[in-house]
Amino acid sequence: MIEPTVKSSLTPKARTVGRYVLKLLETNKGGKVHSVFRHAVNILTDEEKLLVLLEFEEAPWNITLGTMDFIQSGIQPGSRVVMSKEEVAIDSRLFVSLRGAKIWSDSNNNSRSSPDTIERSIFQVISVLRTAKMWGGLGSLLVENRSLGPGTIDFAEYARPRIDALLEAVICGRPDRVEECASRLAGLGIGSTPSCDDFLVGFMLALRSFASTSNKEYADRVCRAILAGSRNNTTIISQNLIEYSCLGMASRTMSEFLHSFADCDKSLTAKTLDVMRHGATSGEDTLVGIIEGAATSQVL
Repeated sequence: MIEPTVKSSLTPKARTVGRYVLKLLETNKGGKVHSVFRHAVNILTDEEKLLVLLEFEEAPWNITLGTMDFIQSGIQPGSRVVMSKEEVAIDSRLFVSLRGAKIWSDSNNNSRSSPDTIERSIFQVISVLRTAKMWGGLGSLLVENRSLGPGTIDFAEYARPRIDALLEAVICGRPDRVEECASRLAGLGIGSTPSCDDFLVGFMLALRSFASTSNKEYADRVCRAILAGSRNNTTIISQNLIEYSCLGMASRTMSEFLHSFADCDKSLTAKTLDVMRHGATSGEDTLVGIIEGAATSQVL
């Protein structure tokens, strides 16, 4: 096994600090490292809220540092984290200064897009997904008459009845059923953010963004029901991301995509591909959730 080359303590300066990070730092002074990747570190505060150190992707819960190799820093899962509004310190390995960092906040998308615009955006995103043919996750649900090899287990088809049940409960105005259906979807799939969790994230963001003014309160009830149903049914990282989406928070990539989707503008294809590049299938699964959330928002 190749061990990381441990250097002396590093003292990078944060480029951006998500606005939600500042809120977390008001009540959380410590935590621990959950997981370490080459370009990101997932931190859980003492209240088990997610905070991420990474290179470039802004989000309300992220601190960006620019080019950084966290594996080489010697940080390990379980390392103790001490936090303040001035610094995030991990053991004696990493001391991240927050002084002078730009505060980043996603711009809320309170869309008043016409049903025709939403329909055109849905069609365009589906077209991009079909053309890309990267259906390792739920994207295959959008493809008709696809053929499977002998003995192939289609995860998307396994998830389909549970997704359909959730959509029916939302459309029929049954938040109690929504919670039950969400509990059967949460945690379904593999990875730190399972496929169906990514679907729920996209679904909530789209439902909140594109529901009509008169249906905003109901959309909020649905999102809170999904959050309640997902609790204790998935990974701690995924649970946090579901909660953040329930609150309407999104990364820069997702926020820019939602604005492009709301207008069906000329950058929508490029923004769709940007989302698809996230994770092995996370982007694809989130987009399927957005498509279903946007479509559902128009029939409430």
